[in-house]
Amino acid sequence: IAAADGTGTASTVKCQGQSCELTDWSRDGSLLATVQQERNQDVWMLPADGRGTARPLLVQSFAERDARFSPNGRFVAYVSEESGRPEVSVQRIDGPPQRDVISVGGGDQPVWNRNGRELFFVGPQGLLHSASISMDRDGKPRFGAPVPLKVPTIGPSYRGIQYDVSL
Repeated sequence: IAAADGTGTASTVKCQGQSCELTDWSRDGSLLATVQQERNQDVWMLPADGRGTARPLLVQSFAERDARFSPNGRFVAYVSEESGRPEVSVQRIDGPPQRDVISVGGGDQPVWNRNGRELFFVGPQGLLHSASISMDRDGKPRFGAPVPLKVPTIGPSYRGIQYDVSL
């Protein structure tokens, strides 16, 4: 890790396996989300300062990938292939695992809007979708039904996210 302007000292954060891919950096700069490539694709979190220990977040017999932290840092949106096809899901990063499936009929490339009140993803036909998000009194997210947006289609992604939102 190094400053974008080249100042300061570069540091190294050790990958939790032989090969991993960085998919996101928490807004507060403390955590990195990575996908370990060895077995299946599994999502791990690493301390960005390189001092702590990597910990698994999503380690299953099926692939999980493209993990993206919510703006408040409490949730991660990711792609799971548990159903046999890619689906966009959300899970808390702490506490008991509870998966909320957001996409219906397939989804890929999750991106949060900047205030955390909307989650975008690409459907199987390349259409960009949006699901609204609100929080109940207990801090549990409630997701609206995904709606397709009237924007040009986005191609399939082999790795990573091909778009971003500026809202």
